[in-house]
Amino acid sequence: MQYSQPYKRIIFIGVMNNLNTKTSNEIDANQLLKDIALKQDKLAFAKLFKYYAPRIKSYLAQNGTSLEEADELVQNTFITIWQKADQFNQDKSNASTWIFTIARNKKIDSFRKNKKEEVNIDDIFSLSDITQNIESNLNEKEQTTIIKNALSKLPSKQAEVIKMAYLQDKTHQNISDEKNISIGTVKSRIRLGLGKLKKYLRKGEDI
Repeated sequence: MQYSQPYKRIIFIGVMNNLNTKTSNEIDANQLLKDIALKQDKLAFAKLFKYYAPRIKSYLAQNGTSLEEADELVQNTFITIWQKADQFNQDKSNASTWIFTIARNKKIDSFRKNKKEEVNIDDIFSLSDITQNIESNLNEKEQTTIIKNALSKLPSKQAEVIKMAYLQDKTHQNISDEKNISIGTVKSRIRLGLGKLKKYLRKGEDI
């Protein structure tokens, strides 16, 4: 299965967001989505909302969205989840990735509509192999552990810009300004870091 560049990026973001969430109250989101799709199960929808709504709102707020707009985007995200739950395919992605994809698309649509800023949809560096090299039968917690372990092996400067770009959703210009480094340096660190992550996840080689 070949994924588009934005989709490859959101797979990574979905996993990265799990690094900042507690897993003590894990839910079977795949089953909940199935129940919504097949039975229009309102209880399943409520459970899904309770678990993901605050996580999506936090994700949006961390990336520059106002709290008021974040609330609206969360609502729009879950309207889409209710309407399109039958389109979820757990063989192609996990529930978290699918849900955060919807949230991110809502955010992009909002930015475009309001012309608040130029949104960098396509990252110039391919993320193929990053998540495709993780066994698809692993649950989200196991995937998160693998990614977190791989990131910890990167040089700190490379890991830092990757987290800023994919977890905090910052543009290369934002990172350049905050770290007081050139955009070329930002791109170079991301390129080198992703290359090492791919090698580690593909072959288990040391970074």
